[in-house]
Amino acid sequence: MTFSQVVKLIDPLALSVHAISDGNAEINDVRFAEVELTEYREDTLYFCEQRDLPAALPPRRVHSFIVIGELSATPSQFHNIRVNLVSVSRAAEPLATLGLIRERLSEENRVRNAVHRLTEALLSNKGLHHLVETAYAILGNPILVWDSSEHCLARVTGDSDIDPESMFGTFLASDKEDRESDLAAVAYLKKLRQSGLLSSGSKPARFLNELFNLEQLDAPVRVNGIIVAEASMFAYNHSFTAFDEAVFEQLLSFISQELQKRNLFRRNRDKNKAYFLNALLSYTDIKQANIDRMLLIREIATIKEKFYVAVIEMSPFAEHVDSMVFQMLAQQLRPILSGSFYLIRETELVILFNLPNNKQLSGFIDETLRQQAIANKLLIGVSNMFHDLTQTRKHYQQAKEAIILNNTYNDWTVTYFSLIAPVRVLHIVREHDDLISYCMPELMDLLAVDKQSNTDYMTTLYCYLEFFGNTSAAAAKLHIHKNTLLYRLSKIRDILHCSLEEGEDNYKLMMSFRILRILGMFGALPPEPTETGS
Repeated sequence: MTFSQVVKLIDPLALSVHAISDGNAEINDVRFAEVELTEYREDTLYFCEQRDLPAALPPRRVHSFIVIGELSATPSQFHNIRVNLVSVSRAAEPLATLGLIRERLSEENRVRNAVHRLTEALLSNKGLHHLVETAYAILGNPILVWDSSEHCLARVTGDSDIDPESMFGTFLASDKEDRESDLAAVAYLKKLRQSGLLSSGSKPARFLNELFNLEQLDAPVRVNGIIVAEASMFAYNHSFTAFDEAVFEQLLSFISQELQKRNLFRRNRDKNKAYFLNALLSYTDIKQANIDRMLLIREIATIKEKFYVAVIEMSPFAEHVDSMVFQMLAQQLRPILSGSFYLIRETELVILFNLPNNKQLSGFIDETLRQQAIANKLLIGVSNMFHDLTQTRKHYQQAKEAIILNNTYNDWTVTYFSLIAPVRVLHIVREHDDLISYCMPELMDLLAVDKQSNTDYMTTLYCYLEFFGNTSAAAAKLHIHKNTLLYRLSKIRDILHCSLEEGEDNYKLMMSFRILRILGMFGALPPEPTETGS
């Protein structure tokens, strides 16, 4: 629970807000502050009288307090530090408020404990059925998982006393030779989805299944954005609660990981780090407290301050794709993996680069990745830099998106999200407007000249801009003499009525090139010649 969520629990008429430095500060415990306290935790909410407020606090951390009674102003000792501070009038029964917050935290802790049990089931490598059995033990209602071909993958009803003559009982008892009730249930869900009653997003849908006369939670299971299975839970033994919905939503991610991991644990040599990275990628809303607990359990003490996620996939032109390729690749990359984390999956190698604040992704790392990409026909995407490990899943998606977008803007064997982000913006614009209208008319004139006169001014200009006006580097890339390049640039300037000296003009030209490339009106630079000249 965050501090802002805590504040929403309090009667607004009885609440006074004095300072909120970080409303997203995570609250995992609540207690009374006492004068004898010598250390205040960032993840704890302190109730106290004004006289019990600490005289001093560390300036860089955020601490959270609820003062009982009126507080006329923010105390002077809190003026130059980061603090969350509100007061509650005595008439609002502060102890009742404290009880409400504790109850909510207790519910969140129940969900955390459930997620921990599901994590252990996933890491036990005992398969999908064991994972779903664990979920049933937690939730106490029948759970089913079937794949996109309507084949039941897991069906756990535990000790539920289900009438075998009922439609639901017949459905659960059906086997491979008699799947009519399976098909009826699947057809019913398809009908609901087509009608728009079921969400195709990540949130489970809750509805009354009229076929079984039972309330049902249902959601698709996705792997890399593709729906590969369906998960359902039925309120047969007890009605659904908010706890059931929260844990079922988390279960979807674990089912997804179970369906795609297969040989996950045999593929990864450093299992501790692989498990840790797998958890960072699996949880939809992981908290710092969970990360700290995993680091402690796994005895991982090499976490630094700066992170990047890299995703490595085989290109469509690769002759052979399986996890063995990534095992061998991880061995080749060992010089740049020191201190970092990597995870081998069926179709990708994921790296979490773990760097101190004074280090960047060095040229050595970049060059090593590029060499491997060219030699092994790899697609490599790298996320933006980040400091917060709770954001790992988000930056993993950035690296994946960099690979996808580079299919349109194919200039780098290693694609950095920071470089490809403008293309993402243009794709969004394209969904709502005519993208060509944002292209510089002068560049369209240059394109027309190329088509009419069979010149190569577009490629020449593009290469010149790519090398930031470095004529020697651009000429080498184009395999022409520098004087030839200078002659072409003079012609280009005449056509564009542009000096190519102004940063704003060059920015608009590059943005226009990107638009033309997205629309398929301008192609990539010609490939480098091989040693045989082919």
